[in-house]
Amino acid sequence: MDCHGRQVRGSRVGIRLSKDSGAAQIVEKAQEQMARLNCQFVTCASYCLHYPDGRHADTLPGSDRPFVLVSYKEMVVSEYNRIVLFLKDSELG
Repeated sequence: MDCHGRQVRGSRVGIRLSKDSGAAQIVEKAQEQMARLNCQFVTCASYCLHYPDGRHADTLPGSDRPFVLVSYKEMVVSEYNRIVLFLKDSELG
């Protein structure tokens, strides 16, 4: 996502995760993959995970429970390969 919360075209990558991955593990894996595939990716920035609607993904939507991939999958009733989450620079809000 850019500084206005819009998706940056061409920056979507797939990553392999365990079902019990939390937001921190997803951010870490996504940063590693983006750094490998995109030479313009800023690796020194601090990133956080966001839902497609732009909300911060530290907890599951509508609850205080921490974000866990398997719980989110059950909520959205989607296949794992269809789940889309975004990285956003923490400095940009």
